[in-house]
Amino acid sequence: MDFISIILLIAAVVFIQGWLYRRYTFKNFKYNCFFSSDEVYEGDEIEFTEEITNAKFLPLPWLKTELTTSKWLEFSGLQSPVSYKTRFITSFFSVKSYSKVRRVWKVKCLKRGCYGIENIVLVVSDILGINKLSGSFDISELIKNKITVLPSCADYEDSNINLSKTIGDIFVKRKLISDPFFYNGIREYTTTDPFSKINWFATAKEQQLMVHKNDFTSDRSLTIILNIQSSQYDISEVIYENYVEECIRICAAIIKNSSENGISVRILSNTTIDNIPVDDKSSDSLQLYRTLANLQFNVYELFDRYVTCIIPKLENTEIIIISSYISDCVSDIIRIYPDIHFIKPDMSGGEI
Repeated sequence: MDFISIILLIAAVVFIQGWLYRRYTFKNFKYNCFFSSDEVYEGDEIEFTEEITNAKFLPLPWLKTELTTSKWLEFSGLQSPVSYKTRFITSFFSVKSYSKVRRVWKVKCLKRGCYGIENIVLVVSDILGINKLSGSFDISELIKNKITVLPSCADYEDSNINLSKTIGDIFVKRKLISDPFFYNGIREYTTTDPFSKINWFATAKEQQLMVHKNDFTSDRSLTIILNIQSSQYDISEVIYENYVEECIRICAAIIKNSSENGISVRILSNTTIDNIPVDDKSSDSLQLYRTLANLQFNVYELFDRYVTCIIPKLENTEIIIISSYISDCVSDIIRIYPDIHFIKPDMSGGEI
């Protein structure tokens, strides 16, 4: 075989294998990725799995996956560059004919929020490394690509915001308020009792005025007003997000403690979720955590105006205002309504 024939044969092989890869690379091919859980808490570690199935004779000797996700999902053992709020994940595979490969990453959830794989690009090379083919995938079909990271609870036992005392005061106050709809026996009439409380059957039996003895209230509620602004200078966007994140962790701690003590909680905030103002009065504490996880850093209404309008509308509820700063307006409200509790996080420890 002369030199020209060898060259033509090589050229034919290169052309044919290139044609085969261009035509069949993504035939009988499947890529899948998913998180091991769809709901975790801030700081938890989960697994992220990539699966590639090559159900054809043509091998895939070199395959690169390029994924983008939130920078708040930290992939261990991988140098993943971060640009602004996006993390770039790159990995390489070699897939034989009629085989499946899997790779599992450890992922630490650094911050509350709703995250997912935002974009997937696959790059495949032929055997000779001459042709590189890329393909994008519709990730909407990858149902398990979404994960909700619930906020962690502030460790108020070691902080100086005295959250434990605030919650304790509310629980004690709750037990000191009588409920007119619940009775706990009878007692003798006093001059301060209204006639409507007289139990006439017991009066006739005891030959003296007897009245219903009310039990303590069992359905007092707690309303948390969360300020999404980090300072009075936040007009539409939040400047110091770490301050607000700590406020959210404090809110989560109050929800946990209230749930354990049978107190219903309502969350109000001057922000939105999917363009709807935040007002969650769910009886399920987990749902309240989900609301906190999805809070957005956009100022729906300036807090001074918001709290001035909302406070007069709240009845038969304990109120806690959580804010990273206190304005003159909020100070005036606390002075007018002395039963309102105000909590400001301690940020002396620096950035979160």
